[in-house]
Amino acid sequence: MLALFLLSVAMAAGAFWIAVSGSPLDYEVWLGGYLGTPFFALGAFLIGTRIFSRRVEIRIDGDGVYWRRWRPEPIPLSAIRSARVVEVSRTRMLGLSLHEPQRFVAANWWQRKIAAANRKLGYGEVLLVATGTDRSFDDLVAAFDMWFAGSGRMREGDVPTGH
Repeated sequence: MLALFLLSVAMAAGAFWIAVSGSPLDYEVWLGGYLGTPFFALGAFLIGTRIFSRRVEIRIDGDGVYWRRWRPEPIPLSAIRSARVVEVSRTRMLGLSLHEPQRFVAANWWQRKIAAANRKLGYGEVLLVATGTDRSFDDLVAAFDMWFAGSGRMREGDVPTGH
């Protein structure tokens, strides 16, 4: 994540340099510099806020599964029908299928669209990833298994779904 932040800063600086040092007669290069500068600067800002944020991204405990990007309230463990590890292009995710997905819809429209696509692909409504956290994916699964098993249920078999 830090490498992506540094790359965004470098790209914004490079685009700015192109914008101010390029000739207005070379329209494509000049325009690319002026469009690239705010684009990459915004990317650096968004990534930087995630890197240096002290807020909890994902929390799994007796209250349920809280994912800050999904919704402001946790999904209770009793609302989770099943869970399994899904692997797509070497990215591992914990897919949660919910008893009543309509009660726990995502807070933003983009996550709702992704949830609908995930459901159609058979991955569940919520796919948790450890990216952007200070823990590994194995830690995420272990925490989920501990609390989910404590509620008297076990996770489904893991399913590799792509290369």
